[in-house]
Amino acid sequence: MKITEAYLVMQKESGIKEGDKVRILRSAKAGEMGWNENGDIWESTITKQLGGICTVSANENCLAGLELHSIDGGYFRCPFFVLEKIQLKVKEMTVKEISEQLGYEIKIIK
Repeated sequence: MKITEAYLVMQKESGIKEGDKVRILRSAKAGEMGWNENGDIWESTITKQLGGICTVSANENCLAGLELHSIDGGYFRCPFFVLEKIQLKVKEMTVKEISEQLGYEIKIIK
């Protein structure tokens, strides 16, 4: 089996699917573990997003990696092996509780 074929199998079996939230743990190099052999355009984008949380928008059978959407609305592709699947914690808070945590008053303007 070629490394690129192995990459596709591992990506499919990674457990990361569309809609998942992931954190980018490190950068990757074109060709690493069979990922994105021909295009290094995503390398600098991944580096800029290090530590960031993104949403997986597609996990198709693609050597360019998983399609991710960042908080700022941009998208890019990233290999599965630099990602950590995470669960975001939701905490309901009142405006008063948020104000107290931030240390200043919040006014809601309609």
